[in-house]
Amino acid sequence: RLKTAQSARLVPLIGQALWAAKRAMETEGQFLFPVFMQNYRSGGYNSGSDSAALNKWLKDNKLVKEGQTLHSFRHTMRDRLRDVETPSDLADHLGGWKGKGVGESYGQGPSLELKHKYMLKTVRPIET
Repeated sequence: RLKTAQSARLVPLIGQALWAAKRAMETEGQFLFPVFMQNYRSGGYNSGSDSAALNKWLKDNKLVKEGQTLHSFRHTMRDRLRDVETPSDLADHLGGWKGKGVGESYGQGPSLELKHKYMLKTVRPIET
């Protein structure tokens, strides 16, 4: 489920995120992370515990540097959007950040095509 109704948004997946999503959709079962659903159903669901488990997994698999967490990905995404001069209101839509004015809630919001255009600009080569 989503944290809030306002969390719902369409974000085009590109690069490694698209690759990972395609792989994830090939797995068996109804849920992408069934281990978390077990806790949810038993009433023991705690997003903090899930976040801690994912942070530990990232660290154990050497996918983050010292001091980085899952939340660091949000900061990195915002920086990448800034670097390619993404308009602020579009960046807010992509990242799920609250806009500055009431007018930003009017209409349908940015098109998927426009979001895709700027997301493609954020792709960087994989560092080895």
